[in-house]
Amino acid sequence: MPISPEQAPDEHVTPFLLPEHGVRGAILRVSAGVASMLDSQGQPPDVRRLLGQLCAAAPLMAAHLKFEGRMSLQIQSSDQLALMVVQTEDTLRTRGMARTRGEASGDFAELTRGGVFAVTIEPRSGRSYQALVPLEAHRAAEALEGYFAQSEQLPTRFVLACEGDTIAGLLLQRLPETQADAGWEHVGALIDTVEDTEILAQSPATMLHRLFHAEALQLYGPLPMEVACSCSQARISRMLLSLGEKEVRDIVAEQGSVTVHCDFCGAGYHYDAAQVQALFAAENASADDQPPPPAGLH
Repeated sequence: MPISPEQAPDEHVTPFLLPEHGVRGAILRVSAGVASMLDSQGQPPDVRRLLGQLCAAAPLMAAHLKFEGRMSLQIQSSDQLALMVVQTEDTLRTRGMARTRGEASGDFAELTRGGVFAVTIEPRSGRSYQALVPLEAHRAAEALEGYFAQSEQLPTRFVLACEGDTIAGLLLQRLPETQADAGWEHVGALIDTVEDTEILAQSPATMLHRLFHAEALQLYGPLPMEVACSCSQARISRMLLSLGEKEVRDIVAEQGSVTVHCDFCGAGYHYDAAQVQALFAAENASADDQPPPPAGLH
């Protein structure tokens, strides 16, 4: 349902449509949880900034995907940035992590030199999809625009920014059924006027008014998002169960316990021998309670 521009709040992704130009978009500015997520990584400033930019990009992209599951943005490089991963669930809960080699610094091109950019969509049901794009961009926004041009054949523009405890982003994309080059060029000229400092400082409502006050802008209900890790005791327990009882017990025999650290938020989950025994005893009891298969089905 369309809303008015002043109803585009912080801490949400607000989708919108420019019907006269055949362009859709989304905008966000988020502070809640950003410092906690980025500071837990302990990364150098340039890496921290890039991680924040991708944490802004992922929910903007996911807001237009009609699926239940998870989308991941991943950079793998052989130079300074060994790995960077940002994950967004269909609820738009977003988390990110990075691993570097030494004191990594520089712009996007320097951090990702020789790397590969991957976009992975993992629906809860059905097959996963992954697209790989060589990293030849000077900014994260350019890399994402290259992904859409190569893999989706959709002209797309991004503004992405991160500073301190705030991330912000703006996405514009030409609708698949539209071939209105003049409209796309007009909207592109408007987005070219946006500075990183401006999108960080101004509310989404203010930015939308500034850019599109002369356009037939249609806004849709803001989608709540959060920057937060999705790890939990229950998820870690399921991961240990998937490893198998023998492997987990072998770890306990060698180390005295099992400790799992989350790469995204740094949280630690500890299981002593008694807890491991209780975990697998409950799983085995649950399996024993399952009814036998029908006759003839083994």
